[in-house]
Amino acid sequence: MNVRRKLPGLISIPFLLIPLTFLTNLSHAIQRVTPDSISTKGPITDRIPSSLINMGDGDKSYAILVDKSKQKLYLYSYGNHGYVLSKIFNSSTGENSGDKERKGDFKTPEGVYFVTEIIEGRELPPKYGVKAFVLDYPNYLDKRRNKGGNGIWLHGTNKELMPTDTNGCIALENEDVLYLSRYIEPYSTPIIIKEKIDYLHKDSLLQENREIQDFISKWLSYWENKELDNYMASYSERFRSENMDWQSWRAKKRSLNRIYKTINITLENLRIFRQKDSVVALFLQGYHSGSFDSFGLKRLYLEKGKNGWEIIGETWSPLPPSLKKYRDRLAKNILKPKEKPLIKPTLESEEQSIRSFISKWKAYWENKELDRYMSCYSKGFNAKGRGWQSWRDYKKALNKKVRTINIKIGDIKILKQENKVIADFRQDYRSDSYDDSGIKRLYLEKKGDDWEIVGEDWKSDFDNDSTQK
Repeated sequence: MNVRRKLPGLISIPFLLIPLTFLTNLSHAIQRVTPDSISTKGPITDRIPSSLINMGDGDKSYAILVDKSKQKLYLYSYGNHGYVLSKIFNSSTGENSGDKERKGDFKTPEGVYFVTEIIEGRELPPKYGVKAFVLDYPNYLDKRRNKGGNGIWLHGTNKELMPTDTNGCIALENEDVLYLSRYIEPYSTPIIIKEKIDYLHKDSLLQENREIQDFISKWLSYWENKELDNYMASYSERFRSENMDWQSWRAKKRSLNRIYKTINITLENLRIFRQKDSVVALFLQGYHSGSFDSFGLKRLYLEKGKNGWEIIGETWSPLPPSLKKYRDRLAKNILKPKEKPLIKPTLESEEQSIRSFISKWKAYWENKELDRYMSCYSKGFNAKGRGWQSWRDYKKALNKKVRTINIKIGDIKILKQENKVIADFRQDYRSDSYDDSGIKRLYLEKKGDDWEIVGEDWKSDFDNDSTQK
């Protein structure tokens, strides 16, 4: 990356602004979880920072959260095993408390920001340590709220790190900045600053993620199909973008719809973050219409209105150098038929359908509906040497031996492993002639819009050599 010398107070912020804001006034109840302590060992199954609605669908992505009240910085990752708190660092923020409002108030802003520039070596004044990351403060929402000031960095220090000891930046020990630099991708890795991090139950984040993805899918469909009224119904009357209000935006889109016969759009790497009363959805966007193509970073700023989600702001900018590697993939996917959902679901967004599948499978089993029960199994199913037909014969024989079957399932954990999904849960089996409890594991694969069981394991609490249940 090319580095230019820019000192705090003299930073020109590029057009790309990537703020992320939190959501209130939810249409459904949210269970809030505030843990006394946070483990950095293994996946997080229930306590997720409320900012992290969707961290993307790549192999692994990262997010940085700063808790001003604790003077801590947290590095989170997301991948095949879900959310993981990878590391915790001591940090220092502005000497004055509260959200930054103006130049010289010595406050650290609260919002979701992205790195626009990296400064190191001779370009960096010694007091900023070994490396500095320039943040995009003030971003779109900051400017909309008339917040002032600039020159907010995440940087190291050559003196002893003390709490609340900066002019508004976030400072770390030099060795911690160097460690963290491996996980920061400019314009991509969010740096989320809050007075105090709050947490939501995983199921609440899953529901919000699905709602917002559904909204974006519809918005994109209206845009591609030139359904102007439905498209503009996605926008708030308070919408502002490129110095245009709602009416100006409608006039612009109406004109473009007349010019272009067809519009084809592809989205990549959707991520969703929130703060306070707003949400930002950010993604890579490829646009094709006639002889015109464009590839860039799109930001949709959303709030909850009377009729659900609506767009209050929108920004676009060309792909920066660090993200141009995605251009060819965007171009390749623009004209592909959209046989699948417009947005690739994350593991979290698939969990609800997996849980529904398990409930259906359980009901067929309890009701001894053999044909429907076996429809849940792949023809390639195998468990301890039993194929599909052998499993059917086995279950048919068991159904004849018992009059009633009652099953309780709890503590479902869902993990992704290569091209399969694994569902582990506690299972209590009761019939008129036999009872057993233990851990069931289902190996699932997606077929069309539903799931199939390709394998299963059973571990009884009472027998080291358990039979299948």
